[in-house]
Amino acid sequence: MKKSIISIVSIVSILISSFSVSAAEVPRESAPCNATNEGIIIVESFIGEILTEVQNGLGYAYARAKSNRIFFNAWLNGQTNSYSYGELVDIANNAIWQYRDMYLRPDFYANNLEKVRVIIAPVIEDYKSGKITYNIQ
Repeated sequence: MKKSIISIVSIVSILISSFSVSAAEVPRESAPCNATNEGIIIVESFIGEILTEVQNGLGYAYARAKSNRIFFNAWLNGQTNSYSYGELVDIANNAIWQYRDMYLRPDFYANNLEKVRVIIAPVIEDYKSGKITYNIQ
């Protein structure tokens, strides 16, 4: 009896651990200009599930309140890897805003995708050829 319970618990734990959680990513274009890649990754790890909820219709104010509470608690507990509460909340709020906007106006983004590609293609080519650089002096 004891062996069967242990084997059932083992099988259940293996099945649970084999499923992956898919959380939404922070859109890099929504991040503030002073955001680092590490800061964005930290934000994703804390609020990826909230971004998924926003994609599914969660309101902006409610999502923002949830994320602010998460970051405040993480900051108090020293879990923000030396990033300030304000830095992480700014990244999160911008991402929540963009996801909410994409949820409310998906046709706007779909219709303008090709226009944006046409506009930025020359910039990308100039960067590749070395005509422009993004080195800050």
